[in-house]
Amino acid sequence: MLRLALLRTRVGRHILVLFVGCVIVPVATFALLAYTLMARRLETAARETLRSESKAAGFIIFDRLTAIATELALRADAGEGASAEGSSFDFVAIERAPGSVATLHGSPQPLPALADAELRHLAQGRPLIVRHSGPRPVFFLVRKTGSGNDGFPRIWGRVLPATFLESGTGLGASMGGGNLCVLDAEKRPLSCAAAEAERATAALEDSRAGEHGWQRGDSLFLMGGFHLFLKHEFGAEAWTVTLSTPADAVRAPLADFRRTFFLGVALAGVLVFAVSHIQLRKRMTPLAELELGVRRVREGDFTTPVAVQSDDEFAVLAESFNGMASDLRRQFETVAALHEVDLAALEHRSADAIARAALNHATALLEADFAVVAFPDGDAPGTWRALARTRDGFGDGKNLFTPGAGELKDLASELQVLERGKAQPCYSLKPRITQGVEELAFPIRHRGGVRAVLLIGSAATNRFSDATRSLGRQLADQLAVGLSNESLLHELDDLSRGSLLALARTIDASSPWTAGHSERVTQTAVEIARLLGLEHRAIERLRRGSLLHDIGKIGVPTAILDKAGPLTEDERTLVQAHPVIGAEIVGTITAFRDIVPLVRDHHELLDGSGYPNGISSFAISQQVRILTVADVYDALVSDRPYRRGLAPEAAVGILREGMSTKYDPDVVQALELALFSGWAATTDTHNIVAAEVA
Repeated sequence: MLRLALLRTRVGRHILVLFVGCVIVPVATFALLAYTLMARRLETAARETLRSESKAAGFIIFDRLTAIATELALRADAGEGASAEGSSFDFVAIERAPGSVATLHGSPQPLPALADAELRHLAQGRPLIVRHSGPRPVFFLVRKTGSGNDGFPRIWGRVLPATFLESGTGLGASMGGGNLCVLDAEKRPLSCAAAEAERATAALEDSRAGEHGWQRGDSLFLMGGFHLFLKHEFGAEAWTVTLSTPADAVRAPLADFRRTFFLGVALAGVLVFAVSHIQLRKRMTPLAELELGVRRVREGDFTTPVAVQSDDEFAVLAESFNGMASDLRRQFETVAALHEVDLAALEHRSADAIARAALNHATALLEADFAVVAFPDGDAPGTWRALARTRDGFGDGKNLFTPGAGELKDLASELQVLERGKAQPCYSLKPRITQGVEELAFPIRHRGGVRAVLLIGSAATNRFSDATRSLGRQLADQLAVGLSNESLLHELDDLSRGSLLALARTIDASSPWTAGHSERVTQTAVEIARLLGLEHRAIERLRRGSLLHDIGKIGVPTAILDKAGPLTEDERTLVQAHPVIGAEIVGTITAFRDIVPLVRDHHELLDGSGYPNGISSFAISQQVRILTVADVYDALVSDRPYRRGLAPEAAVGILREGMSTKYDPDVVQALELALFSGWAATTDTHNIVAAEVA
């Protein structure tokens, strides 16, 4: 059954119309031309036949006239008593002298006068045809019966054309069923109806002799004519003999052809439609598959190939399309892998996380059985720490990468791919992937040395194409960028921590009573935050804010800070302004604007009794509450010019007394837990700079 759904496509319809048009239109045109040519040839042959038959009829009429003239002569010889039965005349008379007429047969009739030429013709003994002047289509036949030179006596016979044209003439057979018309010299009808005679006369006048035709209603008649010359024998002007037949009768043989033609065209159309549709389906099915393939690619499916069962250009096109889709898939996977490496470098700041991001895509992207990122182990020179990815998942990569000394030299000096074939030792010592593995090692260089190595391996022969090598190099380069960024970020973090610590120590160094205060507050706040489960970014923000929380004391004279006695009101106001001063200083640095609330609000209390703004409760953030407790705790346990430092238990007791009114209970309890576990703040420089919160 034909699947007409293909005709719903514009291409399918266009191809079908073109295919059918290229067959049906030429066939129909050729058949129409053949039909027209055959019709013309039939009409030409019919006209030729009509001319021949009209000529034959003319000769028959001439012979008949001759016979009638002989009959008239015999009638004259028979005398007045002869019978006229069976003759061709309805009137016979003897004219012996002018005005002396004796009727031999029929009713007496007036005889027409003869012209001089007619008299001379009679004098020669030849019969003479004289047209009757009445309305009836008759004529007179006259012959001289004596030997005188004056034309008398002469016998007259009036001839009825219908009689001599039909009776025993054989014209019916010669006409083949056509319409015979005989016209005298004045184009008056002798044998046909007046209307047909008029049409025949008009046709003779309007057309060239022998190519006549005339119309009656919706019917066309073809006509052939012949001029019957009577002058010599009968002394009359030429008669015209015409024979006509309906054009439909001439074209009757074409009727069967016409029926057969239309049936043949219809059958040819059906056959051409069926064949063209079958061929169209063969051509459109690959196009439909390609269209589905394009839709799948547009929707992000690059893995489903286009299946075209063909041995022509469509198969080549499908193969090219599948290759393009595969290339696009690898390109998108490459972009995704590189993007994931970038994100890992920005988010995790961990070499292992960056390596895992690269390995996530390495086996599929590079069509490898395994992939390894190996790092030189700084704690054990000559050994490597490796992360591995196989088709089954991740592994720790232990003993997966063991290059020799010469290979390390190659890795350090060669920027391109190092390749090992099956006949050489293998980088990998993994038990199920040992000898006979083709491997590619991509060195990842950093500051003149090898920071890491990306290793891929496959057990297949000649697995790694030029495209795979290029993608591997691209992934290794992006991994190098990520690792370089990770190193740079760590360096920046170390620099930032060192700078903040230096600044904090500078602030604390203005007074011997506050030396190390900012560092101890920072460690205490970070430990409390860790116990409360704050996320890494929040702890990092708290660490920076804690180091700079007292930067505003730059604006407070040292004499006031170190005063052993009570502060005056003005001095107290000046001391309580240091959070505002610190916030203004920190706020001028874009990178530190996120810690402005910590610097400004670290002396605010939950009951609103703090300074500088007296905010309370939920207006105070959790990080500020942590910093407040850490700051108060270190102030309580540290020596001051006006008192000695308290023991940790006493300091915690004071904080517990202010729980729920001044201090956050959760924060105080977290501090108490840290102290109970043996934790203590330190001012060791290495611990402050390198501190990382898990």
